[in-house]
Amino acid sequence: MHAIQTAFRKFLRHEHGVINVEYVLIAAAATGIAIMTAETGWAGLGSMAGGIKGEMAGRPIDTSVGISYNDGFDNGAYGWSGYTATEVAGIGTVLGPIGGSGGSQTLTRTFSFDPAAEEGSVTFDLLAMDSLDNESGIIYINDTEVARLTRNHADNSSSFVTADAEALAEMGIDVSALEVSEDRQFGGSEGWDDAGTTVTIRMSKVDGEPIGDVKFGFGSDANQDVEDESFAIDNFRATGLDDPDA
Repeated sequence: MHAIQTAFRKFLRHEHGVINVEYVLIAAAATGIAIMTAETGWAGLGSMAGGIKGEMAGRPIDTSVGISYNDGFDNGAYGWSGYTATEVAGIGTVLGPIGGSGGSQTLTRTFSFDPAAEEGSVTFDLLAMDSLDNESGIIYINDTEVARLTRNHADNSSSFVTADAEALAEMGIDVSALEVSEDRQFGGSEGWDDAGTTVTIRMSKVDGEPIGDVKFGFGSDANQDVEDESFAIDNFRATGLDDPDA
């Protein structure tokens, strides 16, 4: 024991020992700073990656004036008529599930666009679930069909068809879609594969007239209960709005 104490006192008197202690303290501080910097960097990279993913998925970059509305329906379906937000096992909270209606609109919401906005947009994820057999989810703008997504579980395929391009242009509307997932299980029955498509609808002024109020609607010609086949909407985003409720 005496030998250990003698060696320790010698270490404290030796200037190399002081240098070693200072080095340990400096190294510890540098490590802490590196950890904090790395966490900040990862957060920034995560945000950038999310932006890149959004652009690749066809989501518009908001360069318009007005208010943006974003809703993942975690807090309900405020402002929507026809359906409520539901927790679906395997996917989370969605607007729906939306069952068959003979194709008529059963889900609607009206958005008011900023009079100064040259362009507004609506983007959302449309989920086609379970045993749909060539049945469609139908998208309406101002009570006019603008597109439909048809799903066939037999060959695990989906098709997205828009209304006549000339007719849409006269309305100042452009519709596009990107299939972002196929052969996936989002929810509902585990015996069937599901599919997800990101839909973007851009609305522009026509002859200089403001976009004004736009009614978004959705219906389906599915012919079975929602436990067997349904659609759902998630991650709904609208830009260029003049709508305090958004």
